[in-house]
Amino acid sequence: MQAQHMYLDTNAFRYFGVAFENVSLAEDLKWTARCSITCLNKLWSYGLFVELNPKDIPNTNLNVFSGEESFETTSRVFEEPGNWFAPHLGSLITAGGRLLLAMLEKCITDAGGQYLFCDTDSAAIVSWEHGGEVSMPDGANPIRALSREEVQSIVDRFESLNPCDRKLVPGSILKVHKLNWDKNKQRRQLYGYSIAAKRYALYTKS
Repeated sequence: MQAQHMYLDTNAFRYFGVAFENVSLAEDLKWTARCSITCLNKLWSYGLFVELNPKDIPNTNLNVFSGEESFETTSRVFEEPGNWFAPHLGSLITAGGRLLLAMLEKCITDAGGQYLFCDTDSAAIVSWEHGGEVSMPDGANPIRALSREEVQSIVDRFESLNPCDRKLVPGSILKVHKLNWDKNKQRRQLYGYSIAAKRYALYTKS
C-alpha cells in the first residue's frame, strides 16, 4: 500500500475558524440544515484524521502494543487508514478540547463556584441572579452559587481564543445556553438534578 500525502497550509486557510463560523452562522437555519453543517464540521475537523475502514482478511497474526504492555493475537479484520489519516492530529484535537474544559473548571473553582455537571464542551455552573449560598441535603456543607455577572466574566475570559473573523462571529467561544431564556426572551432561573455527565435533568419552578 502506497501512502498518499496531502498538505494543508494553516497559515493560508483558517480551517477550524471557518468551520466554527459556519456553525455559528447557521443559528437561524432550519434544524436539518444546522445538523448537516454540524456533522460536516465534525467530519472535517476530526473524523478525517481518525478514519479507519475495516476490511475482511484471512486470519492474520498481530503484535499489539498498548502502553507498557504488548501481546500477540490474531484477527480477520484489517483497519485500512483513510487518505487523511493522521492520529497525531486527532489525539491533539481531543486533548485540546479536554484542556479547554479543564480551563473552564479552573475558572469556576477560582471564582469560588461549583458546577452541577460537565460534558464534552460545556459545564452547568451553579448560579443565581445575584449569587449566594446554596444549602445541601443530608447535612452536607453549603456551596456558593456564582452570580450571573460572575458567570459572564468567565465567559468573557475565553474571548481571546475565538479563531473566527470577529465581524462574522464576535465574542467568546463560550456562551450562556439559550435555555436560560424563556420564549419571551426573559432571563429565567434553571434548576437541575444530575448523577453523571449524560444523566441529568434541567427544569424550572412555577
